[in-house]
Amino acid sequence: MYCILQFAKDGTAVGSIGNDTGNLTINSASTGILQTVGTSRYYWDDAQIYPANTNSKNLGHPSYQFKDAYLSGGIHLGGTGSANKLDDYEEGTFTPSIGFNNNTSGITFQSTPQGLYTKVGRKVTVIISFVLTNKGSNSGNFTCSLPFGSHASGQGSGVMGYNYSWTDGDKARGFTFQVHSGVLYMMNADSGGFATNAEFTNTTYISGITVTYFTT
Repeated sequence: MYCILQFAKDGTAVGSIGNDTGNLTINSASTGILQTVGTSRYYWDDAQIYPANTNSKNLGHPSYQFKDAYLSGGIHLGGTGSANKLDDYEEGTFTPSIGFNNNTSGITFQSTPQGLYTKVGRKVTVIISFVLTNKGSNSGNFTCSLPFGSHASGQGSGVMGYNYSWTDGDKARGFTFQVHSGVLYMMNADSGGFATNAEFTNTTYISGITVTYFTT
């Protein structure tokens, strides 16, 4: 780094203009200040750039927006506490593991089960669809894996968009869902108990299980 021009007040250096491998540098001896019409608007130091007065400046303009933001940390919305910090956003696909009591032996599908997810902070929403061609012989409760672990047993809920081919022949049968220790369980609306292998057929079609739960 080379100094091109140095500025001083009362014999003490306060800043300089220089060159760093062909790039112009503006260096303040302490906190830097940006002003317009003689009024301080922004400060910068070795850790951050910030407005001279809190809650007084916008980032971007309604007609002149920034494009993308790349953050290695999080963003505080509506406050400065930890409860106001959004530190993760993800969306993607996953392959749900469908089974009975987490046992997938003998189960086959028309095609690979499909899973979509969106994660905002600790809140996860998933959509799951699959078509059975063989339900296997395990007699346990229906279980389905999730893309992220859950905060605690019993937390989470959801609905089903469409279902077809049950042992009782009721295509409009209602179900609810629960999340226990990161695994999705299906609940019978009529009996209140867990749905088991006995209620499925080898051609059961389920589309659009939508579940929301919280991660650890």
